[in-house]
Amino acid sequence: MSNFQMNCSKVFRNVVALMLAAAVCATAQAQMPQPPEVAARQYLLIDMASNQILAERDADAQADPASLTKLMTAYLVFNALRDKQLALDQTLPVSERT
Repeated sequence: MSNFQMNCSKVFRNVVALMLAAAVCATAQAQMPQPPEVAARQYLLIDMASNQILAERDADAQADPASLTKLMTAYLVFNALRDKQLALDQTLPVSERT
């Protein structure tokens, strides 16, 4: 199994775990269940209807983008280059804020 497939498998397991946690939280009315143990360094689960944070771990910590994010960025850049929306010698503005 390739690294990409293993990373996709891990992401899928984490998404399923968070979806299950969301389903449990949505049906529980009397008492808030304990957050699930998720094999992720950081996560955030929000009830969009009430804007309530249901579970989180180091949600405010700075983190590098996930591998899938890097792959999707490269995919979009290469498509834009192919469609002549971007050029290799083109400069892009970068914010001074970090």
